[in-house]
Amino acid sequence: MTNLTFKQLKKLPQYQIAHKLYYKKYTICIRFAASPYYERFTSEEWAKELKHSAEVRKWLRKYIDFDYRTRHDYHLAVYVKDIEALSKIYQKFKENIVSIEAPASDDHHEKMIDDLTITVRDKLFYNEYRYKINSYLYRTKMDLWTDLIDVIEDGMDAESYRMNPMLREYKRRKKLDEAMTAKTPQSIMRMHRWLPYSGTATVYLKDYDDVCTLHLMFKDIITKTTKIILSSEL
Repeated sequence: MTNLTFKQLKKLPQYQIAHKLYYKKYTICIRFAASPYYERFTSEEWAKELKHSAEVRKWLRKYIDFDYRTRHDYHLAVYVKDIEALSKIYQKFKENIVSIEAPASDDHHEKMIDDLTITVRDKLFYNEYRYKINSYLYRTKMDLWTDLIDVIEDGMDAESYRMNPMLREYKRRKKLDEAMTAKTPQSIMRMHRWLPYSGTATVYLKDYDDVCTLHLMFKDIITKTTKIILSSEL
C-alpha cells in the first residue's frame, strides 16, 4: 500500500479532524483500544489490551525511525508529525486503530506547523470573533493592562472586540482594591482582595489588523494568540 493522502484519510471511519498541535509539534494522534467503558472490562480483557499496547510500542521502537511520542492512560495514543509516518503505522495496525485525529488537508497541516496557535472549530469565538489574545499576569503587574484597555476602548470600534470579565472589570476592581487598602488593615486586606493573585485577561477580535496593533504595542505581556480556522474553510 502506498502512503495515505489526506483525501483518502478523510474517508476512513476512524478519521476525526485535529483541532490543534499535540505537545506543540505533532499534527496527528493515532489511538488504539479506546475504551470509554473501560470500567466494564474484565481483568482478562484489560490484560489483553495492555499486552497489545506493549506490542505496538515494541514495534515502534524496532521499526520506526521518525519522531513520535506515545501516551498510555485508558488507551494507547501515538503522536506523529506527518501523514507518511501515519501511513506506516496504519499499514501495520489498521485493524486495531480506533481513531485518527489529523489535519483535513495539506494546507491545514502546513498552517498547524506554521502557527502553533491555530485551532479548528465549527464556529468562531462567540460566533463572530476569529482571534483571541491572552495575557496572563500576576497581581503585581496587572497595571500593565490599563494601557491595553485604553487602546482597545479608545482606538477600536466597539463591535470589533470583546473583553473577558477580568479585563473588562480590571479598572473597577483596581479602584476597589485601592479603597479597601486605604481603610483596612493589611492582615484583613489579604483575605478580601478584589484582584486575584494572578489572572488571564482575554480580548476577542474580528480583524487581523487589530491583532497586529496589540502585538506591536503589548508584545511583552501577550502570552498567547489564537486564530480559528473554520471546519468549513478546510
